[in-house]
Amino acid sequence: MLSGAHQKGRALARQIGLNAPVIVDHGHSAGTRLRDFAGFADARDPRTALLVECGQHQDDESVTVALYCALRFIQVVGVVNEDAVAPHLAAPPMPEEPGRTIEVTDVITSQTGAFSFVEPFGGLTSVKRAGTLIGHDGDRPIRTPYDHCYLILPARLAGPGQTAVRLGRIVE
Repeated sequence: MLSGAHQKGRALARQIGLNAPVIVDHGHSAGTRLRDFAGFADARDPRTALLVECGQHQDDESVTVALYCALRFIQVVGVVNEDAVAPHLAAPPMPEEPGRTIEVTDVITSQTGAFSFVEPFGGLTSVKRAGTLIGHDGDRPIRTPYDHCYLILPARLAGPGQTAVRLGRIVE
């Protein structure tokens, strides 16, 4: 669940109750997300939004996660009562790393379009040691900046100017 930069997004993510990691990020270079517009992006405005990564499009569990989050959202904001939603809430798959809040500290953008990882990292892989080589952008080595660095949404392909991976650390 990508909450945006403000506490209100983190709070909404926790209310949804997916028990998945909450990613605190400050936007996206490839385009503005809904949760980054107007009142959603203003810490003083009560309106908030989330971006939920439900899984791979072809995976059946992605549908379960998406429906769970949508139903819980309309319940949390008071559109429907608990009794109306409860019969339709299938338990979502439990993530491997539940309940953590991870803040994005660095965005690695491919300069060359020849970005490659040294191994097929999955999302939310934790790299234990600072300075660990994780990839190359052309001839430029890409290393982790600190211990226990999380790789967030590593891209399989990253053209010039596209995000290859976001790096983050646990903050809560």
